[in-house]
Amino acid sequence: MPTGYFLGAKTKFDLTESADQQSLYALADRLVDLRVPTDEIADAARRDDAPLEFKIAAKLVDSRRFLRYNKRPLKLGVVFAMWGEQNRLRPKSPDNPNGEDALRVKLEQLAWATKDTPMSWTLYAVDDGDPNDSGSLAAQIAADHPLGDKVKVLWLDKALPAAAGPLKNLASAGSDLDLLINHLPLALATATDKDLGNPIVMTPEAMQAWIRQRKAEEARARG
Repeated sequence: MPTGYFLGAKTKFDLTESADQQSLYALADRLVDLRVPTDEIADAARRDDAPLEFKIAAKLVDSRRFLRYNKRPLKLGVVFAMWGEQNRLRPKSPDNPNGEDALRVKLEQLAWATKDTPMSWTLYAVDDGDPNDSGSLAAQIAADHPLGDKVKVLWLDKALPAAAGPLKNLASAGSDLDLLINHLPLALATATDKDLGNPIVMTPEAMQAWIRQRKAEEARARG
């Protein structure tokens, strides 16, 4: 792995800064197109002198390459749980120092990761009963976003208990993971925390494990 690819990578990275997000995607795109094995990029990212931005970009490379080279159509659902997220959903500003523009960022992450791939996706923004009504704010943001048609805003207190549909077996909210894995009608699903601690595009291991499992099941079914 050429050490020269560390040049330009930032030693600091702020998830709340749009400029840092765009810089990260640009670096990841360069690495994706580089004729260097993913494992070699990952090894370079583990070096003590690797800048923080490079370490994060290396993980994005794994996801992006996996999705780019996968030829099997997949349907991905992402649950975005919200409670008291009215500030994080808005952009960062002097009046909103904790702003992360979280919903827009997640939409852009998914669009970047799945571009030119056979994967379709839906982002489920779930209001967990937030007294600040994060759900309505998310719906407003989605309505004004070019990718807003890929967002479904749900309110758990309105959906539960349900007599029919994908939530019919769910008597209470339980965990987001339980809602996600067992009750949404999707081929593949994942969960994401609202604080962006683990960006959506950094979950290739779960996708690959799921595909391996499905292939094994299909092979057993064929006998």
